[in-house]
Amino acid sequence: MSSKKKSIQPEIIPASFATYTNLQDLIEILGEKAHLLRTLKPFDFGKRVRNADEATALLNQIANLTHEALGLHNCVPKKPCLVLTEKLTKLPAITLRLYLVYLPISLLLLYIVFSVPTGSLAFLIALAAVILVLAVPYLAYRRTRLNLEHSCKYRRGATNRAVIEIDQLRKIQFQSYLTHEYAHHLYYELGGRSDEAWLREGWARLVQWHVMQRLYRSEENSAFLHHVLLQIVGELKFACIVLSSILRVRLPSKVRRIRTIYRNDPFYRLLTGTPGFNLQSLTRHAVGTASCFLAERREGPDRALRESLQKPFGASH
Repeated sequence: MSSKKKSIQPEIIPASFATYTNLQDLIEILGEKAHLLRTLKPFDFGKRVRNADEATALLNQIANLTHEALGLHNCVPKKPCLVLTEKLTKLPAITLRLYLVYLPISLLLLYIVFSVPTGSLAFLIALAAVILVLAVPYLAYRRTRLNLEHSCKYRRGATNRAVIEIDQLRKIQFQSYLTHEYAHHLYYELGGRSDEAWLREGWARLVQWHVMQRLYRSEENSAFLHHVLLQIVGELKFACIVLSSILRVRLPSKVRRIRTIYRNDPFYRLLTGTPGFNLQSLTRHAVGTASCFLAERREGPDRALRESLQKPFGASH
């Protein structure tokens, strides 16, 4: 990751963020969240969201929970328009067509396999080629599916119309990502003080974490914590890597051993289906998440959630 560190834009990282105290506190927070993620019991994310009516009902639920978490009672903004992209629904058919394209190649390779002596070099090469050709559509399907699941976004249209675009994810995953995007909507509507992208992302992640905790406690289902913890752990570890590079210190082995969804190796990502990432975007998310969770630890959750719309996060105390 050292070669990628050099390309990180310094302006993404606020000056007050790069301190030894922040690094030590982040290591503690990361350890706590990584331990919680490891101890989650088996769970079910539910069925995929089917239609706009079901999606709207979930948006209303998430909006109410978010308003409660932030103490919004009298100042409730208009909800954004929710758009289901429905790309995941079409993905199986696209994958099937890809298999049909690869079928003639597979049959030709199978003919070679059965026409040469078993155990010969030609046999092994042809057999490996058959396995590879049959695996390509599945690997492409899994990688595309995971990237689509992470492609939720909040945007303002040409007429300043607020829109959340999200696919037909499984219900609990849908609620988790929807909470993050709805937090972006609130930040915009309530006039968050800073225009810094890292600040908006971090605050949205903190809101997502607290709303998912509420759902976890009310539903007694640890699935509500899974996706948000995957993102928090990955972002906090990357923030620790960035800070250790700036401060020129080596991270403890217990931190380096923590596995996250953000891996540099494209071959590893292809085989495991781990989604790709943009380095600058990950840096913004990591710095924002780290700053907000530092603020929560030092100031308490209520103050970090409710007062952070009026002041920057992560200032040292």
